[in-house]
Amino acid sequence: MKAKSWSIVVFIILSLASCRKQSILDENEAIHGRRWFREQEPAFNVKIDSPTTAYDLFLNIRNSVNFQFSDLFLEIEQLNPDNSKVNYVVKIKMTNGEGLWIGKGSGNIYSQQVRFLSDYHFPDSGMYTFKVKQNMRANPVEGIHDVGIRIAASDF
Repeated sequence: MKAKSWSIVVFIILSLASCRKQSILDENEAIHGRRWFREQEPAFNVKIDSPTTAYDLFLNIRNSVNFQFSDLFLEIEQLNPDNSKVNYVVKIKMTNGEGLWIGKGSGNIYSQQVRFLSDYHFPDSGMYTFKVKQNMRANPVEGIHDVGIRIAASDF
């Protein structure tokens, strides 16, 4: 009887864990030569069917130890279906207070996913485009391998 009870508990936990909402967009673009020039603006398209759904929006960043700064400043441009634009300025901490890289590391490459909007409702249904621009003093920025966007329905 106890083994059966544990099986039910494990099944319920696994079922709840699998309820995490699927992302409607999760794309990355490689930065050519790992040198990100201001002119290079990776763009990501997503079709929104239900503006009543709340979404979380994340930035995906993959960098090497060649990145020279403790922070990465970005500007995200959201082009709406009606051709209006919304801009977001995002600061991503790349190192902690002790100078150690933030994110998951493998060798000298680190990746992190940073939420920049929570429970966001798109103003209308239709096609949206997000452009990610580096907004640093240095041009180019060395050591950024990939940048991307992930959009998923908000967890409740």
